[in-house]
Amino acid sequence: MNKHSKNTVTIEVNNFGPISEAKVDLRPLTVLVGPSNTGKSYFAILVNALQRSFAFRNSYLDRYPSEFTINRISNPELPDIIKKTAVSLLNQLEKKDQVNLELDHDFLEIARNDFNKKLSFFSNEEILRCFGIDDVNFLSQKGQTNSAKIKVKTSAMWRDNLKSHSIALSAKPECSFSFPSSIPFPQDKEKIRNLKDAAEYYLQNSIIPQSKEIYSIYEDFNFIDAVISIFIPFLVGPLDSRAFYLPADRTGIMHAHTAVVSSLIALAPMAGLRQTTRQSTMTGVLTDFLEQLIEINTLNSRKRGQKGDLGEGIEKAILQGRVNIKLSKEINYPIFSYQPNGWKEDIPLANASSMVSEVAPIVLFLRYKINPGMLIIIEEPESHLHPSMQVELTRQLAKLVKLGIRIVVTTHSEWLIEALANIVHRSNIPKNKKGSISSEKIELNEDQVGVWLFQNKMEKNGTVVNEIKLDQYTSWQYPTDYDDIASALHNEWAEITDIVENS
Repeated sequence: MNKHSKNTVTIEVNNFGPISEAKVDLRPLTVLVGPSNTGKSYFAILVNALQRSFAFRNSYLDRYPSEFTINRISNPELPDIIKKTAVSLLNQLEKKDQVNLELDHDFLEIARNDFNKKLSFFSNEEILRCFGIDDVNFLSQKGQTNSAKIKVKTSAMWRDNLKSHSIALSAKPECSFSFPSSIPFPQDKEKIRNLKDAAEYYLQNSIIPQSKEIYSIYEDFNFIDAVISIFIPFLVGPLDSRAFYLPADRTGIMHAHTAVVSSLIALAPMAGLRQTTRQSTMTGVLTDFLEQLIEINTLNSRKRGQKGDLGEGIEKAILQGRVNIKLSKEINYPIFSYQPNGWKEDIPLANASSMVSEVAPIVLFLRYKINPGMLIIIEEPESHLHPSMQVELTRQLAKLVKLGIRIVVTTHSEWLIEALANIVHRSNIPKNKKGSISSEKIELNEDQVGVWLFQNKMEKNGTVVNEIKLDQYTSWQYPTDYDDIASALHNEWAEITDIVENS
């Protein structure tokens, strides 16, 4: 297992939208490339939905207490099992030489069932919401009778087979994930303290009169959630962190931001009804993006001192100016502006170039939203950028990966792919020769980068996705179809030239 394997996630799909079959390893930097309408954005939205599904926190308990009432009635031994586990975990937490935290078989079954029940609900709902649809049949590949299937594995699941971690999208969604019976003793002191508090609190309140039965149900499953929260990172690995999705056409979205926000505010009284009936006119990834933009304000600037300004590199290298924020006095939502280097005044973002509007959200999310360990998904980061700036942006993304940010991009850019190839190829320079190269010194190893080609295959009735690796025998580039296009254009030029010169 290589040194970066702890960051890997494998997602396998079949009969999913335009995608017939795909098995993609999400590396610290993952690039989805290929012709239009082959499912790159489809797959990227799925990644976002899965990331959000795995990072749930207790909301199932708050929204569906009746489920727990049924579970409690059907398993009268549940309180005794939980009490036994609470005592066991407290004993383990108090031992200074404890190597692992372990769960007994009965509680393990409870935790596994609870985890899968939650994930079944959240994954189905979140995938539908992110795609902006209300019927899972729309997610199945057209013309196929089999429903879409998703399999997920992270490097944290190294003991298990990929087939045992699956999500079936259907009217009655099902998830099948094993749950670890033991984990290495956590190093996170806060998580240890939270688990200890939950166990002690449960034991103090474990004897409750029958008249307060519903309260005891909450006590049971609050404790279960406390256990799951400390075990889940060892099951889902990097999927247990936040993800942010930056959709395509950010220029148009930023230019229309004020009008969109005003419309959302006007529709606010209907939010509950619209959520129930799914009468949304936007996909979930777009509404998330807008909501996250609205949440950005200068009060968040204090975070920069804690994690550094992750957007500063892109701002300096590409925008050559500063993205600023001020709050509207009327409804207190953020107004974005751009201040070029050397200017005393800034200008509204809507009046800045399309390049600035396209890149500004990337800067804002890195500055105010993203921390190391999180995932940012960027559709077509090269949009509205000059080729030289596409190359520079690729270098900046590589720097972010070195800082611990996980990145997924969809792209049509030959410049981005070639710049990335150079960044990876640079890692092959011997250490004693690295000082001899004058270009940008950022480098990534091959196991930190994955480039996946989406191609339509007639015989498969849809897209097939395969990894493309650096061609180590000829060009040290990623072999996309861009060379074929360039060759075809050259041949066309030669044919025209021959006709002209001989006429």
